[in-house]
This record gives sequence, C-alpha cells and structure tokens, in this order.
Amino acid sequence: MASVRLRAHVYRLTLREDITADVVQESVMEMISILGRLNRPDRFWPWLYGIALNKLRRHRRDESRHRTAPLEPAACGGAAPDKQQALERLLAEELRQAIAAAMKGIKDRHRAVLSMRCYDGMSFAEIASALGCSEFGAQMLFYRAKKSLARQLGKNGLSKATLLTALIIFGKMTAPDEAAAAAIAVTATTLKVAPAAAAAALAAGKTALLTTTTAAAVSAGAIVVNHNAGRAEVAGEAATKYDLPIKTETEQQTAGEYWYYFPQGTSGPVMMRQVRYTEQGESLCRLLQNEHANYTCDAATVEIRNARTFAQNLCVWRLPTDGPELTAFLNRMEGHNWPRADESPHAWINTPQKGLLVIAERTGPGEMKGNWRVDRHENMLHEEYFQFAWPASSRIVDRRDAMHARGWTHFEITGHMGAALVHGQGRVPFVYSAYRKASPWLQIQVGAMRLVDAGGGAAIITETQTRHYDSGTFMIGLGRPWMGLHTIDTVRRDAANACIEFKTRRLPGSKAQVEIRPHGAQLVYTIDLERDVIEELAITAGQVQGLLQFNWLHDVDTNQEQFVEPHAPAGTKQSMKGFWLIELAETQPALKE
Repeated sequence: MASVRLRAHVYRLTLREDITADVVQESVMEMISILGRLNRPDRFWPWLYGIALNKLRRHRRDESRHRTAPLEPAACGGAAPDKQQALERLLAEELRQAIAAAMKGIKDRHRAVLSMRCYDGMSFAEIASALGCSEFGAQMLFYRAKKSLARQLGKNGLSKATLLTALIIFGKMTAPDEAAAAAIAVTATTLKVAPAAAAAALAAGKTALLTTTTAAAVSAGAIVVNHNAGRAEVAGEAATKYDLPIKTETEQQTAGEYWYYFPQGTSGPVMMRQVRYTEQGESLCRLLQNEHANYTCDAATVEIRNARTFAQNLCVWRLPTDGPELTAFLNRMEGHNWPRADESPHAWINTPQKGLLVIAERTGPGEMKGNWRVDRHENMLHEEYFQFAWPASSRIVDRRDAMHARGWTHFEITGHMGAALVHGQGRVPFVYSAYRKASPWLQIQVGAMRLVDAGGGAAIITETQTRHYDSGTFMIGLGRPWMGLHTIDTVRRDAANACIEFKTRRLPGSKAQVEIRPHGAQLVYTIDLERDVIEELAITAGQVQGLLQFNWLHDVDTNQEQFVEPHAPAGTKQSMKGFWLIELAETQPALKE
C-alpha cells in the first residue's frame, strides 16, 4: 500500500517512469531498514516523503552530470491503457499536453508541495516535516508553487484562471489507477494559505538575487512589524522593541526589499539579499551575499567581487538584530538625531534560535513603510533566493583575486609593540562555505609572549604562566569576513559593542581609516575597502607604541610548517575586559623596556 501511494507522489515530481521506479524502490528499501527509528507513527507519510525527496535529489544530481532526453508531454499518465483511453475521451490531446508541459516547467520542490497538499491532503505541518522547513515556510512555498504553475499555464496557452482545473486534470492523469483518478478532487479551500504567508511569498517572488543573513523562531506565527504604527505585533506572543535604521548605498535608497538570513542564530553569520524596484514595478537585482561569494547585478551583468558590501558614505551597516544600546551608540557616533533607545518607535528582533529570516520592504528613499516579516527556516540557503537566481543570459564577470576566489587564505603579521618585535601567522575564511575546511586561527609572537587563538580556545603563553580565554578572543577587533559584514563594519561594531568611541575617514583610492580610542589609548586601522582586509594597525597605549602590518597571501602552500593550525592548551578560562591589543600593551611591562 505504501509503495502505491508513494509511486503516485514521486511520479508527479519526476514525470518519468524509470526514475519513479528507482526512487520508489530505494525509498521503500530504506523505509524497511530504518522503520524502527520512527518514533511517531502519525508522522509516517511526511517521514517517507522526506526519504523519497532525498533519493530524488541524488538522482537529479547524477542526471545533471549526463543529460538525458527531455520528457515528452505525451509520456504522462501511462499507468494503464484503459485509464489512458478514459482520459483521452475527457480531454483533448492539446489540453493534456499543455498541462503536462506546464507541470514540467516548474521546480521539483514546487511539484512536491502541490502533490502533498492537493492530492495527498497533507496539512502544512506535515508538509513542513517532509521538506525540513517551518510551517510558515511550507505555506510560502505552496503559494509560490501555485503562482509558478499559473505562469507556466499562461506560457502554454492556457488562462491562469484554469489553475484549479489544471490541478484536477493533472491529478487524474498521474493517478495509479482509474479508481484513484476518479477520487481526485481539489477544492478552492485546499489552495488557500494564510495572508501573512501569501504576502511573504509574494515579496519573495519579486526578487531574483540576494544579499547576506536571516531568521527568528516564532512558534505562534509570523512577526509583522508595521513601521507606520511603530509597534510590533506577534501572533500569540508579546513583541520586543528595537531601533532599526538601515544604512545602504545612496543608489539603494529607492524602493526595494531587504532580506537578512542568520543560519546559525543572531550571533553567527548573516547572509543578505537586496532588490530594487523600477518605476514600472519590476524588480532589479542589486546584491547577493550568500555562503559562497559576493555578487552584484547591474542589468545583464553579474559581478563576483572580493569585498562584502559597505555603505558608500561609510556609515556603519546596521542589522535588524541590533539591540537598542548598540543602535543608540552607533547613532551617537555618527551624529544621527534618533530617539533614545528606550523611546524607539520600532522593534528589536532578538532570538537565539537558528534559521532567522527577516524581510523588509522600502517604499521609497528613506521610507521603511510596509511590514517586516520574520520566519524560522533552517534550509533557506538551499532555496532559490539565496542561490544563483539571475537569468541564464546574464554575463558573469569574476573580479575576485586568487585568495578570494579560493574562499580562504593565510596571512602574516609583522611589526613591533614597544620594544618587542612581533611576528605571526593565521588563516581566515572569506565566505561561510569555507569555514569548515579552513576555519580561522591566529598565532602571534610578541617578544617572549605567544598568543594562540584556534577552534579549541585562546591563550597568552609566557615563560611563567598561561592565561586561557574563549576561542575567538583575539579575533575581536580584526576582520571576520565569513560572518557576512565588511571589515570596516566588523571593526567598528566590535568597538561599539564595547562602548568604545570611533571615527572614520576616507583615504585616497580605495582605502579608509578607522580610529578607535579605548580609555585614552588609540588604535588606527588602515583598511583596503576593495580587498576587504586590514593592511596596517597602529597602536598607542600609555608609553607603548606599536605598528602591525598584515600580508595577505594570494598563493598558499598548505605544507608550510608555519601555517599549521596551532592548539591552545586547556585550562580555566577567563574573560578579556577590553580590546586584547590594548590590554596587552597596558599590562605587559616587558613591552615598555
């Protein structure tokens, strides 16, 4: 019985008998082998459909390596001759082919959600379980699937209004037998989704490229933040306040959409997507910063760039997850006349959970009218919005240097702090996808002291003692491009989080300087904006003056001994009170000799 229902579902996704047979056979075999792991029998069908979808993805990957002949529309519905004859009496051959071609023209994922909802009668919660997304995400996907099929029907000579009829006919065409075909019934009620999901899906449909980040876990529904009313409303929950001024390039201040995705939660990397609307209401893709690279699109050309995006006026890039204290401090540093944090007219999106997606709409220059939509979607990076969704005719221009094209690199540090010479090495991933194979680490020799920061922790090691810190301690105040923001923003946001004042100035060419003044000391960063790296760091702390220079390696040799990832010794960890460079200069007497 399971194989019969599964076969009908898979055939609607593949429209090919050979692949359907393979997928069903493999799925049933796996189901039998791991059936004991199913803890909830009521989740059997979402569980089985999830297995089948994974098998189908593998077949698609294999098929993409050696393309096969395309499916002919006439091949649909070949379950039995008597069924075929019955269908041919009801439908003209031209109509049948048009519907089959329209179904063939939409994505597998869209066919999957239509099949589960319309023919298997599954709830959105069950569909979400099968697809590995949130219930709200399943509703958005179903809405987009309907729109996509309606467009394909129009391309094949049918009215978009025939959507319901086309779904019924396709269900009968792909049913396993005549009795099942007769039982197919799709109603208008089946095709409805919640208004919030429809609005979010409609916004998604207007875009074709993305930027960097997203997602809040909202168990009771989607958060809708109305920027005119100035209060956040959450279905079944109390809302939290936040201030959210967004600083973007001047040319990006026109109407458009802004997507932020946080796959690991708000303290982790952020992916961004930005779309601008033309006066005719069409969407113009501007920016995509996903886990692979940084893309900008201008008409028919897509450029792949070294640098994360930054504001042309050098204001600090803001995120929807910025708290009121951080926002107020940044506003004060940049001279904005915003309300005090406790008088913020907006809301602060604050959640520790993974998969946070925030979508904002700007209706015009400086206007954040409309709604913020928030959802939790752990697989968003696999959706078309955060993949390569520009037209196939677009010209791709790769402007990355060798190290950015590789996705990571080693770097060297040389210089001095007071009387002590400094030399060190490290590794940095430039994009999120490179993080696992090239995780960040740093080791610096400052006179007789050695500083280590790697995945297992951080430490300052001298002849007499070892002090232990959390991993990432010595990355503070440096660039961390895999986190999704430009170095110039990362450095300043690190300072703002520690309530340390800063100033920014542009230098000739593609350079900028950031001056940070913690407790009477001074750090001056020289940053290459186009390469998105720190070139030089000058340090003044009491009697100690220092200068560190960074050399970023375009070519790397992984066999070089000095670039082997270090390991910090284990021990009880303590916290670093301020910027580690300043604390180091102020507390180590050996540097003052």
